[in-house]
Parts: sequence; structure tokens; C-alpha cells
Amino acid sequence: MLVDLHSYPVQALPYERHQDARRPPVCVGVDVDHTPAAVVERVSRACAVIGQVVVNEPFAGSYIPLRHFGRDNRVASVMVELRRDTYLLDDGSLDPLGASRIRAALAAILGA
Repeated sequence: MLVDLHSYPVQALPYERHQDARRPPVCVGVDVDHTPAAVVERVSRACAVIGQVVVNEPFAGSYIPLRHFGRDNRVASVMVELRRDTYLLDDGSLDPLGASRIRAALAAILGA
């Protein structure tokens, strides 16, 4: 089981392909063959404490090592993208309450 964790800013960066996509507090990236529905449900439920959770928007997919991609569906993967304002204050410093929510969500995901 791979959990691919990233963050993204509130406003789309110039290189992002989908400039008009929604930018929810949490984006869960899934792969059709390597992300079981139960994993999507568990991650979405765990991340609901952070805010709205959207699947595959603004980013889609998840990292799967090439030697397993499309060959071995025992290798499961999910990407968790967190919008930066969920854990950072306007000055860029850590928001303790937001960081606490993220720690709780990640503990629930990894504790499975």
C-alpha cells in the first residue's frame, strides 16, 4: 500500500494543466486498477476532518512503481493532496489546529 502525499496552493500554478479545476481542501488521487474502493472510502472519510474531499480533482491518479503498474493489482496506491491553507497560516507559518487535523487524518489512514 502506497500513500503518496503532496500539497498544493490555493491558486493554480502556471504549469498546472487544469487551471479551472476545483481546488478543494483535500484531493484524493486514485488509479482505476490500483486504488480499491475501500481505500478511497477510508481515505475520504479520514480526510473529512480537514474539509471537503474531492476525488481526482484538481490532480488525478496515484504513484505506482512501473514494474507493478497494470500488472499486479495487489499493489495498492492512493494520492493525498492537501491544499496548503489547511495547515499553513497566511504568513506561511504552521497552523497548529490545521496540522492537528492532518495528523489525525493521516493516523487514521495509516492505522488501517
